[in-house]
Amino acid sequence: MSRCLRRAGMVVSVAGDGDAAVEWLESTEVDVIVSDVAMPNLDGLSLLQWVRERRPSLPVILTTGEPSVGTVMEAMEKRAFAFLPKPVAANEMLRRVADALSEHRRLQRQRELEEAAAAQREAEARRQALGRQFDRALQRLVIHYQPLVRWSTREVAGHEALVRSEEPELRVPPALFAAARELDRAHDLGRRIRELAAQAYDDAPEGWRLFVNLAEEDLEDPELYAPEAPLSRHASRVVLEISESARVSECVTEHLANLRALGFRAAVDDVGAGYAGLNSIARFEPETIKIDMELVRDVHLSKVRQRLIRSLVVLAEEMGIEVIAEGIECREELDTLVEIGCDLFQGYYFAKPSPTFVEPAHLTD
Repeated sequence: MSRCLRRAGMVVSVAGDGDAAVEWLESTEVDVIVSDVAMPNLDGLSLLQWVRERRPSLPVILTTGEPSVGTVMEAMEKRAFAFLPKPVAANEMLRRVADALSEHRRLQRQRELEEAAAAQREAEARRQALGRQFDRALQRLVIHYQPLVRWSTREVAGHEALVRSEEPELRVPPALFAAARELDRAHDLGRRIRELAAQAYDDAPEGWRLFVNLAEEDLEDPELYAPEAPLSRHASRVVLEISESARVSECVTEHLANLRALGFRAAVDDVGAGYAGLNSIARFEPETIKIDMELVRDVHLSKVRQRLIRSLVVLAEEMGIEVIAEGIECREELDTLVEIGCDLFQGYYFAKPSPTFVEPAHLTD
């Protein structure tokens, strides 16, 4: 019988008995099983039961030389695909196996469609739940402000606006921005952040500047360029931060030109965090660069970091770009950076981000 099936183009494996079949089936996928009822050790009906417990839809064709009503009934109860008395004609076996293959593949396709539909329903339910969380997060956004200090005059030069949310599941910015992108609502988030940041600066001292981070999607939002937009009324004192690692469009030069026409200035954030720093400076032509905290960290202990930062400061001076050192956490870092030539600083040494404008520490040291 196996030769007949092979001649029909089927791949056939033969097990000597029921136990051997079980051992082989535990690690191998098959489309149809053909088994004799009478086998040593594990008989055909027991093999059928084993298959049903593990692979409910796998077709099993049983053959026997001694058919009985009881055997037939048990085989049907265990959902044998066919029960064939011997001798079985070759064409009959081929037909039954072909039917079993067709049925098996139909059931596989049906199962795949059902699984795909269930996954789609689950994804849609998750998306709807995320949408509700995001709506709540937008209503519960809070802007925290971290001061920037001009050390030479011991004055506050401005603040960076940093978004937070009181929605528990979207409290931290990475989760908040990831949700916005998944829901295709990055513009909603960016607009709300800019609106809140602008409101807080309505009554801020005239000399302060407001640093606002732009996500990649913000540069494609028409509202950012609208003269009547909330942030535009403070454009002359707003610096828009673009991360050096941001994947911005090829139109970024045009976008920045339009923003500068409104009065905004640009900063490249996180300079030194990646490999694109100098290229970003050349591409964006920013008025400000912010040296990444990873380069600042323990700068007083690293001659290499000191040389790198000094090179950036010299380059910035030659190009008329101001430099802000981020992430200052101790006096030793501050003193080293002042010696290098930095004057604008931001970090926990002065103040943590706060929902209100706080007086930085150490200005009277």
